[in-house]
Amino acid sequence: MTLPDISEKKRAVLDQIRVAFDSVPYPGDERITSHPCSECAEVSLALAGKDWRKFLFEPYQVFGYFRPRQPEIKISRDFLSLVTVEALHYFLPLILSAIVVDHREADLMIDSAAHLFDPGPLGKDLGLWEWSEKRSRTLLKAMSPQQRSATIASFSCLPPEYLDPDASVPPTVSDAIKNLESGEPLAWKGKTDGTSGT
Repeated sequence: MTLPDISEKKRAVLDQIRVAFDSVPYPGDERITSHPCSECAEVSLALAGKDWRKFLFEPYQVFGYFRPRQPEIKISRDFLSLVTVEALHYFLPLILSAIVVDHREADLMIDSAAHLFDPGPLGKDLGLWEWSEKRSRTLLKAMSPQQRSATIASFSCLPPEYLDPDASVPPTVSDAIKNLESGEPLAWKGKTDGTSGT
């Protein structure tokens, strides 16, 4: 199988990911998703038993491509909210490599990955925000400094427009990087999006 044509800088980042995450244990097939839904079943089926190391340079062999490229998409690009923290920690190299190898193909996965590390501003749904904040805190705590550094390096491979703090609706990649640097989800601490009524 021919490896994709990627720059030396991106290859170095992929090697950094491989080294940083090599010791993270597989969570088990039954711990990939946390909800009993049809989309969760698809995600579990696509990821079950996969060793991310085998797909580090070709992550879309697992996730699938947009048409007309093959294989076609197997799971939606915004699946990360369905995955347990343990499985996110294990499969993060695959998610990051998808962003590094082809950010256009990653599409919504970029925003979803940023959201893993930042709950964003407090909005109307306090329960959802608390769930997201706890998830961010738990994932960041589980990650070593080397893993956080590799994740920052992966996001840094994105074109400049993705790294603009005002590039999109928060949380942005820039917010995620701040939290990865500190190891805490602090970028939006105490802030609201103007809809919370606080």
